[in-house]
Amino acid sequence: MSNQKLNHKSEKDLEDELNNIDSKIIILTDQKNDNERKMKELEDNLKSIEELINDLKKDIKDVNDSKIDKIQLENLAPFPRTSLPKIGSLFEEQNKRYLVIKFWEELELAKEEAQRLKAILCINSSDAYKTQSTQYNHQNQNVW
Repeated sequence: MSNQKLNHKSEKDLEDELNNIDSKIIILTDQKNDNERKMKELEDNLKSIEELINDLKKDIKDVNDSKIDKIQLENLAPFPRTSLPKIGSLFEEQNKRYLVIKFWEELELAKEEAQRLKAILCINSSDAYKTQSTQYNHQNQNVW
């Protein structure tokens, strides 16, 4: 009788272990399926990114190969290195800058701007009889 009880208990323990193993197999199978799903999602994302990179490379090549764009860029004036003046109009000729104002009332602010821009300050005033241009250089001398 004792042997039967031992065998019976042993069978019960074995059944419990088998159930425990089955439970772990189910959990691991679920984890495996979840990992496979995530892996597929990552592969799809990688494929999308690779396609996007290839499209961008093609767009860059198209821009680099575009003769129209190159011609248009060659005809553009160089971008100014400094910000535009707060007052007047800024011109450049033979590597010299000129800040031109129209009214004497703008002179004080224009002096500061001419100094900041390293430009020669010119005052262009006109009336019904004549047009004259007055040039103001950095030594505060008026030149007619």
